[in-house]
Amino acid sequence: NTLTIQSAGQSAGSFATFTFNFVQTAPNTFFWGIATALIDTMTLEPYNYKYFVYPNPPSGDSLKNYIEKLPLGTVIALSVCDDAAQSVLGYGGGTPVRRAIETLGSLYIDSVRYSQSWCIIGKKGAPKGSVPESYKKQFQGIAEVEISKIMPFKNGDIAFPKIHNSAKWQRVIREANIPSGASMDFIPLGIRGDGVIDTLAPLTFMGDSADISHINAKVYPSIKLAAKFQASPDLQSPTLTTLGVNYTGLAELAMNYQTVSVDKDSVDFRDSIKLKFKFANVGEATVDSFSAKIVLIKPDNSERTLIDSTIHSLGSFAFKTIDLVYKNDSTDGAGKMAFKLLLDPDNIVDELVETNNTYTLPFYARPDTNISAQKSALINVLYDGKTLYSGDYTPGNVQIKTEVQYGWRFPINDTSAIKFYIDENRIYYNQLNVDHDASNRKIAFTFTPNLSDGQHILRIEGDNLIGNLDSESGYELTFNVSSKLTIINSYPYPNPSKGPVNFTFVLPVVPDELKIKIYTIAGRLIREISRSGAELKNDFNYVPWDGRDEDGAELANGVYLYKLYIKKDGKQYSETHKLAIVR
Repeated sequence: NTLTIQSAGQSAGSFATFTFNFVQTAPNTFFWGIATALIDTMTLEPYNYKYFVYPNPPSGDSLKNYIEKLPLGTVIALSVCDDAAQSVLGYGGGTPVRRAIETLGSLYIDSVRYSQSWCIIGKKGAPKGSVPESYKKQFQGIAEVEISKIMPFKNGDIAFPKIHNSAKWQRVIREANIPSGASMDFIPLGIRGDGVIDTLAPLTFMGDSADISHINAKVYPSIKLAAKFQASPDLQSPTLTTLGVNYTGLAELAMNYQTVSVDKDSVDFRDSIKLKFKFANVGEATVDSFSAKIVLIKPDNSERTLIDSTIHSLGSFAFKTIDLVYKNDSTDGAGKMAFKLLLDPDNIVDELVETNNTYTLPFYARPDTNISAQKSALINVLYDGKTLYSGDYTPGNVQIKTEVQYGWRFPINDTSAIKFYIDENRIYYNQLNVDHDASNRKIAFTFTPNLSDGQHILRIEGDNLIGNLDSESGYELTFNVSSKLTIINSYPYPNPSKGPVNFTFVLPVVPDELKIKIYTIAGRLIREISRSGAELKNDFNYVPWDGRDEDGAELANGVYLYKLYIKKDGKQYSETHKLAIVR
């Protein structure tokens, strides 16, 4: 708060002002004499204005009597307007009213003469010259005094950041100092799944703890805490040092390439392939009644459910394994096939992330070798030199190379014997780069399409390719193209870990740089790992970490955060996930 007193004698403009926080508060600023106002010592706000003006008794008895009756310690402001010598103070020094003003700490009052400017913020009983005072002779301008005081607010409020991903709310913990007469009230704001915010009942603290287990996390998976502060009558403020919320975090069903496996990547006719499907709940809450499915993806991309199992309960950091033996008996066809593994496909479970609930394991089923196929051919398709599986990512300008191993009666000179289609658009023979090795009966067809972002299908058909009927595709694959700088299916394995961890993720676009920053749950950076674009590739990547901090020390048990940053052509993308160390 700021209080400013101004005095202008006749030659300086003839006014007197009392300005509080830059607002004029005096009821009258033009008169002939002296204006006074008492000052609130807590706030500096002026009040109880009184004016002593002509024809005040020449001795100034009324102002003198008013000052003499003030209690010791009273703070009072006085300001002259136009002239005070003739009207109030008397022309000479030493008058009784001047002696009374000196008891307010004034040093200059005995010098004030006709039409001069003078003002003071005095205090009854103060020593001479110890208070703010200003005196200007005639033609020297305006006299001014100003004082300021930092004032605490009488009340205030604050809304704390949103807390989310809760399966069960527990308690609010605080460390606070609340002076007598002050108060500190907390109001929870419940945030529904659709973003609607409800104001809930104020919390009742027992000591420094308040129960919030009555707040239903199913209805309000996120909350904010709003605090209202009220100072005591003497403006002592309550102080909040620490505020925390205890809650049970969400469940997190997870699997990745290191938790599921097949015992071989190809299976002969009437032979079997063994699948081990292992998954975990790496979250804090127990999961009840969810489905785990194993689906077979056939060569024609149709699907057949092999296992649909109901998991009745999976506790925090608990694992579950499902084993499957699949026999290749030609019922499902032959060629490129896959097992698709799904956790909670009906999306019943509230989880931290959903992107690690699906995984695909490819394998190859060989046809019955007893089938007569004199005109058959075997094909192998490479995308930028590597094999893709259904749903994989690749650049839009990927080089697609189809290698054909053909039988001795295959009509290789017929340019329509093998047909290529992308999204049902024919790729004609003159658009292909053809490399023919007649001595080994091999031929390679290469082309580089320019594909837009989205899902695409490559289909190859011809005269009995891989022994299929003419009317069926010899090869078909659905794959994805994305130019978006993003990260897909980020997952640390194992999680929880005893120390070393592999950070696994899919990159639709290879960035110029990737960084992985590992933090404590409190936000302290403990390790940073970098990779250049040359060390990364499209689709699946992994980055190993030894589980130690920058100083080489092993991490303590607990939950940590890791943040992945990628950068390309000035654009950036990042996302944050949890991992746990349990030794």
